[in-house]
Amino acid sequence: MKIHSGFLSAAVLAAVPLLIQGAVLNMGNGAEVYAEESQEQLTEKTSEQQTDQALEQMVEQTLAGLDPEEKAAQMFVVLPEQLTGVDVVTVAGETTQNAFNRIPVGGLVYMEQNLESEEQIRDMISGVQQFSQERTGLPAFICVDEEGGTVSRISGRGFPNVPYIEDMADIGQSGDPNLARSVGSEIGEYLSRMGFNVDFAPVADVLSNPANSVVKYRSFGSNPQTVSGMVTAELDGLQSKGIYGTLKHFPGHGATEGDTHEGGASTPKTLEELRSCELIPFQEGIEQGAEFVMVGHISLPNVTGDDTPASLSHEITTGILREEMGFEGIIVTDALNMGAISQNYSSAEAAVQAVNAGADLLLMPSDLQTAYNGILEAVENGTLTQERIDESVRRILRVKLEMMETDSPELETPSVQTENYGPNVVIIESVEREPLAPLDPNLSRTADEDTEEDTQNLPDENYAAENVQSTSNAADEKLETVISTVRDMLPGDNGNWSVGIIDLVSGSEETINDGSMQAASLIKLYIMGAVYQNYGDLTAQYGTDTIDSYLYSMITVSDNDAANTLVNYLGGGDSSAGRSVVNSYCQEHGYFSSSMGRMLLQSNAAGDNYTSVSDCAHFLQKVYEGNSEEYPFADQMYSLLKQQTRRNKIPSQLPEGVSVANKTGELSTVENDAGILYNTANDLILVFMSQNLSDTWGAQNRIGAISRTIYDYYS
Repeated sequence: MKIHSGFLSAAVLAAVPLLIQGAVLNMGNGAEVYAEESQEQLTEKTSEQQTDQALEQMVEQTLAGLDPEEKAAQMFVVLPEQLTGVDVVTVAGETTQNAFNRIPVGGLVYMEQNLESEEQIRDMISGVQQFSQERTGLPAFICVDEEGGTVSRISGRGFPNVPYIEDMADIGQSGDPNLARSVGSEIGEYLSRMGFNVDFAPVADVLSNPANSVVKYRSFGSNPQTVSGMVTAELDGLQSKGIYGTLKHFPGHGATEGDTHEGGASTPKTLEELRSCELIPFQEGIEQGAEFVMVGHISLPNVTGDDTPASLSHEITTGILREEMGFEGIIVTDALNMGAISQNYSSAEAAVQAVNAGADLLLMPSDLQTAYNGILEAVENGTLTQERIDESVRRILRVKLEMMETDSPELETPSVQTENYGPNVVIIESVEREPLAPLDPNLSRTADEDTEEDTQNLPDENYAAENVQSTSNAADEKLETVISTVRDMLPGDNGNWSVGIIDLVSGSEETINDGSMQAASLIKLYIMGAVYQNYGDLTAQYGTDTIDSYLYSMITVSDNDAANTLVNYLGGGDSSAGRSVVNSYCQEHGYFSSSMGRMLLQSNAAGDNYTSVSDCAHFLQKVYEGNSEEYPFADQMYSLLKQQTRRNKIPSQLPEGVSVANKTGELSTVENDAGILYNTANDLILVFMSQNLSDTWGAQNRIGAISRTIYDYYS
């Protein structure tokens, strides 16, 4: 265990050399040299002892401040979806905060679906760390399976400044531990930069069964000495970048038959056979200073006498790993929602048995609430003791307090002012951008009063970037400058794009390539409008709470089922009639480029869902202006849009204090976002639509970058 001297009392340490110095002065030359060497050794030893004592005191003080529920919660590392109940989590907002307040889990583990861009990842993780600190005073373990090659959540996905990491089998074949160290350092560098602190790697399995397909490409090889050298080198590389590595899958998945993801996996090996092969890399990694070991769901009948998975076996987890091999760090189970566990144990049974076996962290139970309640009930009925829970929490606290003491990226004091994106996102770094060309200070913010809107909203056939339409005869010069810059930023090799901007101070507006495009979830704006137009009838028939609940889900978390339900309600139970109501709403309000031809996530040969940047911008402008005779529920719609949780586009690169009410949409080749920037020096409406994309992540990033450019210009 690596302890850092920041816990030491400077006064205590300063006194040590003074005491020794007196002895040095009273001795001759040779003795003086000896005394000076002893002084260094004694100072170092005293320093370590003082550090250990200070850390243990802090652990005990922190432990005493946690109630039994908080202690139990610290033993869980779960998917963000398991914590929040949201289908796919890509932000840390109010839902995440409320979930942390309810069950302050020890950490989260992120999968590919949660990770969209480097900036989005940093934003999300920063928010999580804020919520964890506010709830418990402790950081969260932010974990990821980033092995390289076949198991990579980040590498290989086209993220800028993230190298492709090959399979560990290829690294092992090189026979060069320095290559493994370099891989660990590279992975550690980008994980640390993004805010992660725990990597569920390296794989310490020895591929002793050639027929094993589970770790075939993930293992460094079949020779235990080679694997040991590679594992310790990669671990060293991760540690050098402030990332805690995790040795997995104890006691070794390379000899097994079967896949624990799908069902049981076992090995016929005896304990002596394991000691001579599979356990060697784990022992070397432990001696290297690994703080985490992941125990697999492997059955070892010739060791335990039955088919109990290693993760639930006291003999394996405590008897061998903890006692025989001397591991003092954190034992984490493999994912408890894997078939080897979920097909044979309830979530509560698996959690309780794993803790009794010796596990400290319970990874991804099938049902978090059930597993959490199971631990609490087991303590109440005596199946688990509070002392046993405290043992695990002490280990967790030692590492977390170290994280707080060191300059780990996720807790580092920022050198710039913390940026706060309202209740949903917090980030701790700013991005330097080239400023726009200086503007003529004499340019007026006020548009000509006799503005005449252009009623021609037909798209250019080829969506040429040069086709910039002005909706004002006397176009505002300021907006013209912005639109020219935006035009140059649109990608020429990634689909077709439309952009709309309304300056809410002057009322002037501009579009690029305006015309009907695939709406994706932007169609929900008009569903919302149609529902509020028929609000009285709908609430009378279905109830106010029901309608409000579906509206909230449709807008804030983009729930497609809620949207389809509301359309059915609009049609009196007939979805086709409901779409007609939505289309009538669009026509009545002048949104002539917008139409609903299919239900959400359903195909319809008769049509698709379409809108345009000008339609969306004008709808949002009415919402921004507040309740009126034509839009009597504008304030309610504005409130819902302010709570929209997807923050990966327009708000993603905006600075502190900028609030956004928006609706975002995406399909496999579509990225759209329509938002109101408010509480700024110059409130704006920005709408982006794109289709036929070859790179959706690149499109998301481009939307964020252009949004920031526009904001910077106006601010």
